[in-house]
Amino acid sequence: MAQSHVDTEVVPSDRTPPKGTRSTNTRAHILDAAEEFVLEHGGRELTLEQVAKAAGLSKGGVLYHFPTKTALLQTMLARLLDYVEAEFQAGVGDTTPQDRLMAYTHVSLHANEKDKRLGAALLAVLAEDPKLLEPLRTFYRKRFAELRSLGPHFGRATVILLAVEGLFMLELLGLSDLSSQERGTLEWALRALVDAEAPGGNDA
Repeated sequence: MAQSHVDTEVVPSDRTPPKGTRSTNTRAHILDAAEEFVLEHGGRELTLEQVAKAAGLSKGGVLYHFPTKTALLQTMLARLLDYVEAEFQAGVGDTTPQDRLMAYTHVSLHANEKDKRLGAALLAVLAEDPKLLEPLRTFYRKRFAELRSLGPHFGRATVILLAVEGLFMLELLGLSDLSSQERGTLEWALRALVDAEAPGGNDA
């Protein structure tokens, strides 16, 4: 196969990639293939054999990076959360807790449909074993730690976060009945609440 030729090719010394680069690229390629499979067939149908086939690798090549299906699913979830975190960080201008809450509100309410579908498929599988949701717990520990830094505004800021997460989850599961106009009105109201948390805001 062409892949075997690439894997065994000797790279000239002046072009030798940094240590671990090929392994990292293969790992990412496996995760990409697994994501596409889950999006098409669902998480419950995922097997290491199917991922190997989709990635154009041997099963042993997949096992080298992910010894179990559980390890693969956890890593897929962690990577999705890392992507959300990166989007969140990119949207932060200043570093005040209010700015971070506003950025998180925007990222959550404007998540793309592919990520929503992938998240729903992964959660459907991982929720069967609470221990597998540790990456998600870590993600939310960070969010609540940031809210606690708001001191007396913790209560209202937490209400905003829970409202955002509630809408996100309803949309993740295909249960939201809001029209586009209603959703826009809700987003405007949430942004207004976040603005009220800022210094000098209308903190009624």
